[in-house]
Parts: sequence; C-alpha cells; structure tokens
Amino acid sequence: MSRTRTSIYTLIDLFHFMETGRVAVPSFQRGYVWGREAVRQLFISINSGYPIGTLIAVETQADHFEVIPADLSLFPTPKESFSGDRLWIIDGAQRMAALYNGLFSVRKPFALLYDLRCREFCFPNQAASDAPLLKMSSLFSSKELMLLQASLANDADGEPLLAELNAVRERFYSYSIPLLVVAELADFELVDIFARINSTGLALTKKEIARAKKHTSRK
Repeated sequence: MSRTRTSIYTLIDLFHFMETGRVAVPSFQRGYVWGREAVRQLFISINSGYPIGTLIAVETQADHFEVIPADLSLFPTPKESFSGDRLWIIDGAQRMAALYNGLFSVRKPFALLYDLRCREFCFPNQAASDAPLLKMSSLFSSKELMLLQASLANDADGEPLLAELNAVRERFYSYSIPLLVVAELADFELVDIFARINSTGLALTKKEIARAKKHTSRK
C-alpha cells in the first residue's frame, strides 16, 4: 500500500531540488505546453498570495524512470548526476517550469515584466515606454536589483516604487507550495493516478496514456 506525506517548500527550495535533479519529470510526461498568458496568470496568483495548487510527486529510485529531456520539460539540467531517491513530478511540472524560467530564463515566452507603478504583469510588447519595469528574471539577482533600485531612486515617485519592488521580492521569496509525495506505489497505480489527475484541463491523449504504461513496466 502506498504512503503519502505533504511538506511545504518555498520556491527557492523547489528550484534547488530542480537544479540538483532531486525533483525531475519522468519521460512519460508531456513536455512543456503552456502559453505565455498562463505564465502571466501564474505570476499574478503568486504576487496576490493566492494558492496555485499542490504539487504531486512519486518518490522512488533515481533510475526508476527516464528523465524527460530538458529541452522538452524546460527544467534546468543538473550539473552532476543525482543518486538516491528522486521525486518524480506527476502533477505540477508545467507550473514549476513556468516559474523557474520566468524567474531565471531570458527565453522570449518567459520575458515577463512587472510594472511597479501600475502593479501589473506584462510582456515587452505590452509595456509603456516610460513605465518603471522590473524584469522578473532579475528578481533573484542582487546585482540587477541594486541597479534597478539606483535607477528608481531618481524617479519623482521613487519611494513608493522602491517599496513596491521590495514587496514583490518578499512575496516571491516567502511564497510556499505544498508538495504531496507518494511512496511505495506500484507502477500500475502510478499510471492510474497520472490518468486521473490529467482527466480535466488539457486532457491526456490515448497515446500519452499508452506512453505512461510503456515507461512504467516495473511491477
């Protein structure tokens, strides 16, 4: 019988797990499919302090499944091989890829900006030319934040802009997400859970379910 436990992690914790390979996406999962508006709405939810749902992972050996290629999952490629029990994400991979790339990547679909005056998220082609903009990909960069702070200090309304910048940073640094971990799970149970989780929203195709069964052949 399977065992479950739930832990709460900050975004920084989860990003560290992704970078080390502790958290990975199994190859039977679909690759990244979200559009940029879904990314924007996710960031709005976090900035508003709203829950974005529980992540679900299966805990088993690091080599139990194949890891989906990074160019499909958009997860970071670990610098070193990971050994030990791995957390295989079966629900939440899209959210985590969107967050990681939105905060660290320069890829165009993730070039998300935050207008500190209007307090709205936008993309470069939507931003006003004179808007005080925070690149979300620089939020965790001390150097880039210092440069922006120095620039904002010269604005007529620099004080409230700096206050909003610090508030956004704190909201993302302190934001936490629950992670439900399932252990001692038979592979046929994993396929069933995987299919049930994906029965709403952008539903799995028969081909994707068949691929999940193929990659979970161990008993």
